[in-house]
Amino acid sequence: MSRRQLLVAGKMLLGTTVLTAVALAGIATAGVTPAKGRTTGATAITTCRAAQLVVGGLGSSTAAGTVIVTVRVTNVSRTTCSVAGRPMLSFVSASGRTLRTSIGHHGPGVAFATPKRVMLTPATSAGFVFTSLDDVEERLVCHEARAVHLRLPGVAGERVVQLADAEWPYALCALPPATATVNVSALVPAKDTDSYAPARPACTGAGLHIQIGDERAASGTAAFTATVVDRSADCTLVGYPTLSLLAASGKTILRFVPGQSVMALSSPALPRPVTLRKGGRAMFSFAAGDDQPTADAGRGAPCPLSTTVHIAFPGGGSMTIHRRLRLCGFGGVGAFTAV
Repeated sequence: MSRRQLLVAGKMLLGTTVLTAVALAGIATAGVTPAKGRTTGATAITTCRAAQLVVGGLGSSTAAGTVIVTVRVTNVSRTTCSVAGRPMLSFVSASGRTLRTSIGHHGPGVAFATPKRVMLTPATSAGFVFTSLDDVEERLVCHEARAVHLRLPGVAGERVVQLADAEWPYALCALPPATATVNVSALVPAKDTDSYAPARPACTGAGLHIQIGDERAASGTAAFTATVVDRSADCTLVGYPTLSLLAASGKTILRFVPGQSVMALSSPALPRPVTLRKGGRAMFSFAAGDDQPTADAGRGAPCPLSTTVHIAFPGGGSMTIHRRLRLCGFGGVGAFTAV
């Protein structure tokens, strides 16, 4: 069903939806204070620290006059931790003004049930949902929100998620004199978040431009950072690029191992969702040996020359970059991260 069809369907139910918004306008925010951790066997699983988490990977949909937005929270550390409760949200306009909202926690499905602790092993995600009225009725007063500021329960610091979208501006709407109501779910496993609105479609080679930066050499290895620029539609990167170097003959000289540590890349980034809008940027790093110390009877030799870098994306599609490199022996590549 198209967005326009959904909006028409939502308009038919507007009376009920607006009455719900007015009824919820006075609801106070309810919070759940997560426990500091729990013990499973002999291992204590602690609440995630701020440095262990990144926020990114947006999804959106509409239904019955309601806008649904989903956000992912990913453990990018190498230690299992946990999250529980509901995030605290505030919305900001393009001018930086905080928009007035009434926060509730009412909605359908498992995400709006009583909060439960979610265990996050390395590179796994939780997520949450927030909903508000769509702008399907002329009597509604709407204010565009360009970003949402959020605090995760039990985790220090504030995160900012950009909501700007030229095709579908996110607006907070209410029937005057009511304040716009936003219903916020609990943190739930990513699969539950996806059932409301999956992250925006996976990025493929189409519409992306990649530039490989200058070499950083250290102790027989060389490391590089590649910048990815989205020149097309919104999409999401999550995972590792499949990276290989080819000789002029087309022969594969080196395949990089996802997540492998190399001396100049001792702690490759773990996967996390990175949502790109047109003009947005992501990056990944890779490293490998830059000589063959045991070649020529121990006298050493340079790595063979590669002329092409082949990159395949986890969501499908690939591209080639013409770049002369001398890398060989072993190589590792990190996951896509936000710039």
